[in-house]
Amino acid sequence: MSWDEKLTKLRAILANLYPLMSESIRLVTEAGLPSDMVAFQPKAVDNWFAILGEANRRGMVLAVIEAALRDYPNNPDLLEAKVRAEVPSQTPVDLAPAPVSRTKLRDILMVHFNQSALEEICFNLGVDYENLPGAEKGGKVRGLIEYFEHRSRYLELVEACRHMRPNAPWRA
Repeated sequence: MSWDEKLTKLRAILANLYPLMSESIRLVTEAGLPSDMVAFQPKAVDNWFAILGEANRRGMVLAVIEAALRDYPNNPDLLEAKVRAEVPSQTPVDLAPAPVSRTKLRDILMVHFNQSALEEICFNLGVDYENLPGAEKGGKVRGLIEYFEHRSRYLELVEACRHMRPNAPWRA
């Protein structure tokens, strides 16, 4: 596969997350890409161009993304890159996840997330669970959804929840 827009976007994401050469060498090793085949560069964007070029030639781009997701499991850009990498470029498919209404999200949070999981989502996304309105679970869930809606971060919340509970009925 030749270099394409997906690789260009991924290069920017990884250069931002792993600006140091030592970090990129570790990630390449964790992904199973032979590091002796990569011409590492001091500048992050050039470094990731070389890494992704070699990964692309070997069909290992997804392995690189998955290694980065072990470090940044809730990173929405990496999650989107993984979805895009799993679908061949020539496949004419809508790659965006199905939209999730606020009522659907509320129902999933109520059934598939306990208080501990809700607190973890809040922690991962930089929200103080205790400061959300509501004393009971239902009030906290509504408060969480409204918090992210009011800050135009609703999709970030949905993706974090999807990542944490991939087997929940997101499409139903």
